[in-house]
Amino acid sequence: MKILDIVEKIMSIAAATLAFKIYLDDRKKNKKRRSKKKRRK
Repeated sequence: MKILDIVEKIMSIAAATLAFKIYLDDRKKNKKRRSKKKRRK
């Protein structure tokens, strides 16, 4: 395997884990702060 291929796989996995964490955090925040977000809009 080439080094670039390994780096690309690591980056894709890291991006997926980051996106998943952000998604979970957003779900938690939305459950707690739905009323505040509606007021801002």
